[in-house]
Amino acid sequence: MVILVFLGLSLVISLAGFLIYRSGKVEIKKNIENDLAAIADLKVHLIETWRGERLADASVIRDNQLIAGRIAQWLKKPEDPAFTGSLLIWMVALQRENGYQSVLLLDPSGKPRLGTRSDNLADSCDQECLSAAMHSRNVVLSDLYRTREGRIYLDLYTPLLQENERGAQVIAVMVLRIDPYKFLFPLIQSWPTPSRSAETLIVRQEGNRVLFLNDLRHREGSALTLSAPLQAPQSPSMWVGTMQRGVAEGIDYRGVPVLAAHCPVPGTPWVMVAKVDAEEIYAPIRERARTTFIVVLLLMAVVGTGVSIGWKHQATQFYRKQLESERERQALARQAAESFSQLAAIVESSGDGIIGVDLVGAILSWNPGAARMFGYQAEEILRKPFLSLFAPARSGAWAGIMQPVKEGNCLHDYETTLLAKNGSVREVSLTISPIRDSMGQVVGASTIARDITERKRAEAERAKLLEREQEARQQAEEASRMKDDFLATVSHELRTPLNPILGWAYNLRTGGQDANLLQEGLESIERNARVLSQLVEDLLDVSRIVTGKLKMNVQPVDLQHVIEAAAENFHLAARAKRIEWVLHFDADIPRVAGDPERLQQVFWNLLSNALKFTPEGGRIEVRLRRADSHVEASITDSGEGIPPDFLPRVFDRFSQADSFVTRKHGGLGVGLAIVRHLVELHGGTIRAESAGTGRGATFSLQLPVITAPEYAARATSATE
Repeated sequence: MVILVFLGLSLVISLAGFLIYRSGKVEIKKNIENDLAAIADLKVHLIETWRGERLADASVIRDNQLIAGRIAQWLKKPEDPAFTGSLLIWMVALQRENGYQSVLLLDPSGKPRLGTRSDNLADSCDQECLSAAMHSRNVVLSDLYRTREGRIYLDLYTPLLQENERGAQVIAVMVLRIDPYKFLFPLIQSWPTPSRSAETLIVRQEGNRVLFLNDLRHREGSALTLSAPLQAPQSPSMWVGTMQRGVAEGIDYRGVPVLAAHCPVPGTPWVMVAKVDAEEIYAPIRERARTTFIVVLLLMAVVGTGVSIGWKHQATQFYRKQLESERERQALARQAAESFSQLAAIVESSGDGIIGVDLVGAILSWNPGAARMFGYQAEEILRKPFLSLFAPARSGAWAGIMQPVKEGNCLHDYETTLLAKNGSVREVSLTISPIRDSMGQVVGASTIARDITERKRAEAERAKLLEREQEARQQAEEASRMKDDFLATVSHELRTPLNPILGWAYNLRTGGQDANLLQEGLESIERNARVLSQLVEDLLDVSRIVTGKLKMNVQPVDLQHVIEAAAENFHLAARAKRIEWVLHFDADIPRVAGDPERLQQVFWNLLSNALKFTPEGGRIEVRLRRADSHVEASITDSGEGIPPDFLPRVFDRFSQADSFVTRKHGGLGVGLAIVRHLVELHGGTIRAESAGTGRGATFSLQLPVITAPEYAARATSATE
């Protein structure tokens, strides 16, 4: 019984081991088949994308009427060296920017007319492709071919169309040669995971044979040279003729058993083959078989020693843990898929632009938020440099932005300006984070762009409003202060002459009939009444200036007489203060058109100020000279000077260098304002100069010399 139980258990253990081995083999093979089919589909999709981009680039050239027009002009005058040079420069730029091997221009008869290289591109042109491009007027991409020199290329035949009264006419064909070793072959030969024997290749049928189109991993120099019989038994090449998708086992070009997936490339006679050696596929199952065999022997030994119950318990626990692990793995896989879906939904629905770039700055991903922000759709911007969104003046900022990201650091809230598709400027805040691969190496960057244009505009408007509000408040405060100072000054200046008048009036009324006292009192009353009258006249002049009612009696005026008449009033005062009074007049000073009384008022105010602010023993110099079409008068004193901060406001109404509380000199602060306005009414200008406090001041005014017709017109205008 024990032997039967042992034999039965041994048979069961052996059968279980065999079933496990077979199910594991089937599962591994199925996984490999799925992986191979996915890789083949991915490669086909990438090839389709690459072909579509190439055809789209060529279609842009075909539909560009400007290019067609320039080439049509050149074909009429090919002997023009300047035109030929500019066209050749454009073709070289087209070749360099798009990575073409060479560019050749053919006329409608197929004759080569201009090329960027001296190779035999014209000799290798496919006449069928050329004819198809000209008749269909569409871009034609040739198949892979080998030249006489042994090089492998593809050609883009691009008809150049020009619109005329008969419709679009083919005026030339541009042949764009593509080197497949630069992008296509590396794209085909790459494998997404480490493998000792896996490879992808493309083949096509030529007669009853299958031609290998790219270099093979295990045989160098095989592109367009190695072929195999189409109907060879157990060879993957026999599937090419069917042009269908599938996965099967067979013998490859080395005579080695392989598992291969095949998929036709749409729009081409190519078939993509993704294969891996059977030895590599089944290596894990052989290892599992050895492990299973050892376990079976051990179990049989355990059974033989009578510990079958313990073995059964351990086996149950083992399989239970495996099942739990598998369930946990599946649960984690579902959670990861759900998280990925949620993350993708967040990226798609985000109002911010989320952009993925590689380390060289090429855009790899572009969400709808970025499309709304910048106006580019994903198909327009992918693979283009992120630098193209920067304004030319800020193009150098990208290198500085990416440097810390390449070092693994994040960049937060970097504010800059980017350009939208329509040329408008977007104020954005960039947050850039590094993207790492499974090894922890930085392979790209995730950029979140937030549009802050409206916020910046609101901040700028708020700042302007605040600045205007502060300026208005300062002006209001200054106006209020000046009004208070002016009222206080007017009160003081009016009281100063009124006090002597009232005092002498009282003395004369009560002091008897002394003749000397009477004469002195009348002179004082008259003198102070004149001062009071001058103050009132200045206030009235200010009122007339503000209301625009100031009248002038314009006539020819001799400024020398005006200045001498004004200066005559100050000789006694200047002599009393021992001030040197100097007058310099050039000869033949022409007359000016003006009001002699108003001009005398101008010089009276200027000389009065000079005398008032010049200390005893000082100097006042008056000069009059001809300056081109003007007469220039200047009054220079050695007095107190003008502070630099007050100099720009010296001609403002009611402004005085000393405040009402601290000022040492009288006056309303309106004299220089009246002077400036009167000078400007005469068509002249006035300026004040001073080296600073205690260093004197110079007032210079210029009045134009007016001819007879001009005098008549100015007289009429001034009177009005």
